[in-house]
Amino acid sequence: MSLHSAGKGKLLAVIGDEDTCVGFLLGGVGEINKHRHPNFMVVDKNTAVGDIEETFKKFIKRDDIDIILINQNIAEMIRHVIDSHTQPIPSVLEIPSKDHPYDASKDSILRRAKVTTQDTYFTTFKITFAAHEVKKNQSINNYIVPYFFKSNVTSWTNANNIAF
Repeated sequence: MSLHSAGKGKLLAVIGDEDTCVGFLLGGVGEINKHRHPNFMVVDKNTAVGDIEETFKKFIKRDDIDIILINQNIAEMIRHVIDSHTQPIPSVLEIPSKDHPYDASKDSILRRAKVTTQDTYFTTFKITFAAHEVKKNQSINNYIVPYFFKSNVTSWTNANNIAF
């Protein structure tokens, strides 16, 4: 473990069980900032949920941390705090532990990405479908795209009944 200096760049933080933290510490991830605060927290069966939340919030506020790794089973304990963090940095990555396998359906980042991907897919699908409905070689740029972005079409039936 070394004392963090500004010239070294940004850090990973780890919130996990003993095996996870030891593995990352042996890999050289462990650091202590100028205020003598470590960038990891070992969680065991006696660790209070409030302590985990407090550590997570401290990691989010630290300007020397860019990525927070957290065991998914521990993330479940503080899901409401993780879901309220919407900033891209520090990124929060949920990882499996030795005793708890990874479940993609519980991962908050994957859930957000899935919603964004679905919204993009359906908007693209609606615009593509409407483009096929254009008659008499009308310009897609002049009619379809502005219509979708100005009218806030949100359902398939609205997209299907566009009049040109």
